[in-house]
Amino acid sequence: TMYSALKCPVSEDEEDGHLLPEKPLDEESNWSCKICRFTKDISDVTSQITEMENILETGLNRHKPTDEGDAPELKELLLTLKEHFHDNHYLVVKLKQKMGLLLGKKSNDDDDLSLISNDIIKQKLSFCHDVINVKTKLEREGVSSGKWKTVMDNEISRCLQEMSKRNK
Repeated sequence: TMYSALKCPVSEDEEDGHLLPEKPLDEESNWSCKICRFTKDISDVTSQITEMENILETGLNRHKPTDEGDAPELKELLLTLKEHFHDNHYLVVKLKQKMGLLLGKKSNDDDDLSLISNDIIKQKLSFCHDVINVKTKLEREGVSSGKWKTVMDNEISRCLQEMSKRNK
């Protein structure tokens, strides 16, 4: 799933140039890129992840919805995270999950999807689908999904209902 993969700072291969533990069962293992063999010490990896976690938490705490139901500062934060991590990294997924919930909410706490643009609804749908696609792969087969899945499914349903109304 690449749930912990960092982007390789050296490899030019965007699709496969990622750092992962050389020995996945060893918590102290160095991380390396399978394409260019660039290696990063575990302390550097931990430091980078901690820094990005702090940036994410700060960004989420400062978020103020716009009157259009958009979240431009969170979209910028997502781009920052994607510079450092794979699209399926847990911090990217965490932000996408939050954006799947927040997009469409206006500064006055109004949560009426009929008042937001088609583009924002499509973005909301995309974030919700991305979260479901990654997190369901992490669950054991036959294990019921947590509350997060119900919430994401509800947001998808609301978006699809609104899009259906608009297309009539």
